[in-house]
Amino acid sequence: PFEDLGAGVHQVSPGTVLFHDLSGEEQNPGVDLLPAAVLMTRVVSRPKAGMVTLDCGSKSIAAEAGDPAAYVIGRPSWTPVKCSEEHLPVRLGTEGDDDTPPSRGDVVYVIPRHICPTVNLAEEALLVENSGNRKSVTVVPVSARGHELTLTPSCYVPFESELSHAQPVPEEAPHWKRQRQL
Repeated sequence: PFEDLGAGVHQVSPGTVLFHDLSGEEQNPGVDLLPAAVLMTRVVSRPKAGMVTLDCGSKSIAAEAGDPAAYVIGRPSWTPVKCSEEHLPVRLGTEGDDDTPPSRGDVVYVIPRHICPTVNLAEEALLVENSGNRKSVTVVPVSARGHELTLTPSCYVPFESELSHAQPVPEEAPHWKRQRQL
């Protein structure tokens, strides 16, 4: 079935295909896809004129795909800069935006650059469905979150055999090396 799409198709990403994201929009402009996943965040500070800080850092939004890590919906002149673990600094613009600067606590919606790991970082999501005049909102678990690792006796064999050949660790070695001397 993909042969019919021609030479332009080069990559399929399960999260992006389902949700669409900022990278998908940049790579495929004009396909008229709307993002199906956005993050709700809040302004937590205004550290200086022309800057705000949002509470969505790399613990809630994938930062490995580069800067900007997100696009601020409705604020085209706002420019997110490199995020930390907890925060996303945003440089404010004025072109076409509301002249009223945001206040601490204001809700801001962002589209992540890379949605796949962003979804995996959440335990729950709000599923919003619009059908004609009816709207419903449901809290759903993110099943990709927190994969269970099942340990079996065979998991311990390499560790045990490694210990049987281990050399004594000097007392001055870092604590993480000394712990191997069980």
